[in-house]
Amino acid sequence: MVLITNKYKKRLNFIKKGVIQKFGKGQSTNWRNRDFEDLSFDINKASKVLISATTLKRIFGKSKTSDKYYPQESTLEAMEKYATITVNEKITILHFFKKTTFLLLIVPILIAGILLLYRLQISSSDKLISAKIELKKIDGANPATAFFHYEIPDTKDSLFVSFGDEYPLKHLLATKQLISHFYRHPGIFNVNVSTRRQVLSDTLKLFIPTTDWQALAHYYHQNYTERYFPVPIELTTGDEGFHPTRKDLANIGMDTTQIIVLRLDNFKKTGINGDTFNLKTRIKNINYWPTIRCYSAYINVIGESGLISFKLTNEGCSQFGEFTLSEKTAQGSYADLTNFSLNIKSWNEIEIKNTNQHVQVNINSAIVFQEEYNNSIGEVLGVSLRFHGSGYIDYFELLDKNNAPIFEQNF
Repeated sequence: MVLITNKYKKRLNFIKKGVIQKFGKGQSTNWRNRDFEDLSFDINKASKVLISATTLKRIFGKSKTSDKYYPQESTLEAMEKYATITVNEKITILHFFKKTTFLLLIVPILIAGILLLYRLQISSSDKLISAKIELKKIDGANPATAFFHYEIPDTKDSLFVSFGDEYPLKHLLATKQLISHFYRHPGIFNVNVSTRRQVLSDTLKLFIPTTDWQALAHYYHQNYTERYFPVPIELTTGDEGFHPTRKDLANIGMDTTQIIVLRLDNFKKTGINGDTFNLKTRIKNINYWPTIRCYSAYINVIGESGLISFKLTNEGCSQFGEFTLSEKTAQGSYADLTNFSLNIKSWNEIEIKNTNQHVQVNINSAIVFQEEYNNSIGEVLGVSLRFHGSGYIDYFELLDKNNAPIFEQNF
């Protein structure tokens, strides 16, 4: 838990100013989503600690909720390391506060008394408090409604629940003990209770599975509260495998003049460790989609504790490529990912081999990538393929270390 004191707030503001100065893109109020993604990558590169773009938005006050967010010590240290705040700078700040304290000593005793009372009030409100939240039941599977039971302390602060899916924080009522939330897509979600200043509960990991393979589509630029459109796989599979056409997507109510994100998911508990597997698939992207110049395809293997993910782009768009290997990440803005830039509008055979946390990627039988990671991703819980526009999938298979299928489908 984070104890929010005046000293903590001064340190946080000082570190934020250092990050803004080091990042060099002006005031944080003008940053866009891509800027936060770039900053996340820069901090991870400097500190080896991954702070998501969503968390950075909350720290710099750019999230959809107006509630203030106070990061944990490890997050502060990572930002501090990125901003390269030196010992001399810290000493300078310390001298400033000492000088300020000295000046306050000459202020009349009455003002000193008022400051003392204020400090006592702050200390009283900064007492460590805790809360509990637990899962009671899940109704359905993609979509799903989860029901949570919570216990919250008697406090003057407003209390909120984070559902772990970038949905705005929801206010908790002391007169209630049950709250539900609708999850629009499958995955793993971290749920907790917090005030405006600190997390009060342990984090609950919530798993939303699918029923076999399921497809969803949504708009690229949309609020999370907007709908996800179910795509019937049996009606969008033909001679070239799974491929919802623009007409198919229009028939389910989508505006195909906008950028659409298509995702194909399969989530289930497998009991199989994800640090050794062999993935093979044959994919391509649609030949034309209005407003898109840089076509892309994501291949994700999701574990209980991390994921293996690669984003492939068409030629000329490698800046937008990226990969994640558990704790390791890279983005095309700061790394040469031209090996993941290909003719994505033609069929490509993709193979991802993970052998005891050593990952090798083959594209059309050519080795294009090899790298190791340190932190286990844990049990395999799902796979997800995503396309900007609409893609084609001929087949997909994920095999365990004994070449037994975990997920497989010929479309």
